[in-house]
Amino acid sequence: MAEITIGDLLTWEPRLSLYHDDFFAGSELQAADEDREVTWVVTVRASLPVLPPLRGGELVIVPQRTVADSGINLQELLREIASRGATGIIFDAPFEVPDGLVRLLADPIPVDLESDVNRLLTEQRGSIYRSGTELGRVLQQANSLGVDVEQVLKSASTYLEMDVTVVGPNAELLASSAPQNGHSPKLRAVNGSRAWSGDFYGTRLAGTETLWLGPVTSDRRALTRLVADRLAVAVEAALAHAVEVR
Repeated sequence: MAEITIGDLLTWEPRLSLYHDDFFAGSELQAADEDREVTWVVTVRASLPVLPPLRGGELVIVPQRTVADSGINLQELLREIASRGATGIIFDAPFEVPDGLVRLLADPIPVDLESDVNRLLTEQRGSIYRSGTELGRVLQQANSLGVDVEQVLKSASTYLEMDVTVVGPNAELLASSAPQNGHSPKLRAVNGSRAWSGDFYGTRLAGTETLWLGPVTSDRRALTRLVADRLAVAVEAALAHAVEVR
């Protein structure tokens, strides 16, 4: 399943917004919420069973009217939601929630919100997989021809319509789809396995190099996370081929 995050969903679905009690909540807290994965959306029912089955990563819609009409013990319900691995809740009236649950506000909650968001998630995942599969074909063809790293990057860049760059451990430019443009000074080696730096996405290669894609528009961040892993494999193969040639 292609990973889709809260941040991705907020970009695609304008009826939802991230909610914090403190209007000036720190950017780190907001970033942490936006990085949480979303798998599916379900809605609390007024009749038993109140909570649909959860497998982890869901957003649970908790309308205030449903809570009031059914007499549900709200805090017990929220603890149950948290214990089953849900990512968060969508509500139309803010209330306290257990730690670990992301809160999204939709006021009012449309009748068709669950079906609309699930359709959106399905369509986006399908689109991401199709793009990833097509890019895989492009890269496979490039590697089969034994092209150098820069040509692999140019092939990927043409398909993705974004620049692709490889930098060394000291931020030195090793290869780029657009070498004449140089590279942004903020594109340095990634300390972990992958990271965002503004609107650029970096992933660590098998050696000490880092592959950067970007700038990435907010609506393509989910796609970029998926294709970066596939592109990294092709770049590593091209780098290994270059070593063999030398």
